[in-house]
Amino acid sequence: MKKVSVLVNFPPSLLKRIDTYKDEQTSFSTRTQAILFLLDQALEITSNKNDNKGDI
Repeated sequence: MKKVSVLVNFPPSLLKRIDTYKDEQTSFSTRTQAILFLLDQALEITSNKNDNKGDI
């Protein structure tokens, strides 16, 4: 996978929540790893919700 650098400004309150999450999980050694994981999970959830919209 090709990597691209992105500069993102997060509010301090969100960074605090991310750091708390990172500290609770043993699999993340960096904040960046936690952010990438959380973004990926959120996109998966959103994708799954969009896929199931017509399943009523």
